[in-house]
Amino acid sequence: MKLTKSQIKQIIKEELSAVMNEAHSGIDEELSYADYDELRQMGDERLMAFGREQLEMKLAELQEEYDDAMNYYRKAPDNAKADTYDFYVFPTEASMEYIREIISQLPEESESF
Repeated sequence: MKLTKSQIKQIIKEELSAVMNEAHSGIDEELSYADYDELRQMGDERLMAFGREQLEMKLAELQEEYDDAMNYYRKAPDNAKADTYDFYVFPTEASMEYIREIISQLPEESESF
């Protein structure tokens, strides 16, 4: 069976898309939707049980939320900046710091050769 360039490109595109979707959907749903209060309620041990990879995915999600929150904060009128910070920026910052703290408590992963 002979494949054309366009068929090969299409196959690569489909495979890449599938891999990206799988990687994005790999985070635990409970962890993905948890806000700061829910993260704190889960507690350190429960969060550690998710493992480094899941926590790093949550951290990446939070970074995106933080970037969006900061953009919103920068565009907010001066009389709304405090509320914007309190409701959008601060909870995301606090969640990121908490997840970083949990990750720092995890045992180091050993590299296998």
